[in-house]
Amino acid sequence: MTANTEAVAAVRAEREARGWSVRHAAQVGGITNTHWAAFEAGTQRMTPRIARAVATAFDWPEDWPAEPPTEIRTVLREVAELRRELATVQQLVAALARQQLDSMPTDSEAASNPSPPA
Repeated sequence: MTANTEAVAAVRAEREARGWSVRHAAQVGGITNTHWAAFEAGTQRMTPRIARAVATAFDWPEDWPAEPPTEIRTVLREVAELRRELATVQQLVAALARQQLDSMPTDSEAASNPSPPA
């Protein structure tokens, strides 16, 4: 992740954790929601103005882009790990489903071997 990508992820994670809309975060930070949304979308680079707005909105230190708060870095690492684990689980489930489907009799096999009456 680049520094700007990490900053964007940290800002989005914090905003979502607070349950804030982009509009609300921008209003609290003192910038337009267009600028805030562009930053979160990655189409607007980090500027001193955006950094101040984010720091104001979230009550973060003014130099926050240099070092996102420890809690956010920890959460981002945990999210990345959970995504990797989820991908592994999804692969296992898909493999088990294929295995189960492969062991089921086909229509022609089922017709040639009817079940005995009960």
